[in-house]
Amino acid sequence: SKEDTFNEKWKNVELKCNSIAFETSDKQDVEPEIPDISKYKVSGFKVKSYGSNTIRLKWNYINVADGYEVSVYRKKKWNRVGRVTVKNTSVSAGGLSGATKYKFKIKPYIIKNSKYVYGKSAYCYGVTKPAMINIKSVVPSKGKITVKWGKQKCTGYQIKYSASSSLKKSTVIKINNSAAYYKKISKLKSKKNYYIKMRSYVVYDGKTYYGAFGKIVKVKVK
Repeated sequence: SKEDTFNEKWKNVELKCNSIAFETSDKQDVEPEIPDISKYKVSGFKVKSYGSNTIRLKWNYINVADGYEVSVYRKKKWNRVGRVTVKNTSVSAGGLSGATKYKFKIKPYIIKNSKYVYGKSAYCYGVTKPAMINIKSVVPSKGKITVKWGKQKCTGYQIKYSASSSLKKSTVIKINNSAAYYKKISKLKSKKNYYIKMRSYVVYDGKTYYGAFGKIVKVKVK
């Protein structure tokens, strides 16, 4: 009958609709595929800036990671600097010693089943600047002075002196000897005031890194 035919057609429509609904539901329940982080390695890992007790590092963004773990090699072992989220591409390593070379490591990670899963490690090197150095004493004599300071870890020292308190047009002396602790400066004008300051430096990978200048010392030549 027409009624039976209509009911049969309506039943087929219902079955098709239910089938589509189940297929859609199944697709929605599929979890997104977790990338194999073990194949990934951070690129562009290098030093961004140097301090006397800190080094700031930077690197390129990886879109498949949840974050990055950065470590520094100290006292014969790797020490974690910190973990940062994936959008952060820079971090500072603090508590370092002055004029010292350090090795750094970075590896990306994802969090899977509440555990950290890591990718490949990348490495870079950096050196801290020397700590600020102050002049211990300046001993004047006729036409000359003797500048003394305390030795520290560095490649050498730089002294600046001038008859001007602003140290404009100053004379610069470079002492390429970390063991040095005094310097005699001669050919100065008697009865005249001179202003002196100094700093230490370290040479790493062909580049010179200077520490901060210490306090300016005023002295009158005899």
